[in-house]
Amino acid sequence: MTAPAFFSEHVDAVIAGKPLDEQLTALAALIQEAQHNKDAGYGPPADDLRMARRRWLTLYDKWAAENLPSYERKVA
Repeated sequence: MTAPAFFSEHVDAVIAGKPLDEQLTALAALIQEAQHNKDAGYGPPADDLRMARRRWLTLYDKWAAENLPSYERKVA
């Protein structure tokens, strides 16, 4: 397999085949690193970072629904 070219491919690669809790941890680390790089002037586009954060939130909602008692996401 070739190395991912786009940030979205990095997101897919970092969570592929992992349990949900490990996906959350791996994706959080990738987002933090990408944000650090972005702040330094050479990270991925801001839209890609936002999409990765939304994906993390979606994974968290799924994890929370499975693991937290009576979890219900409150949307403002």
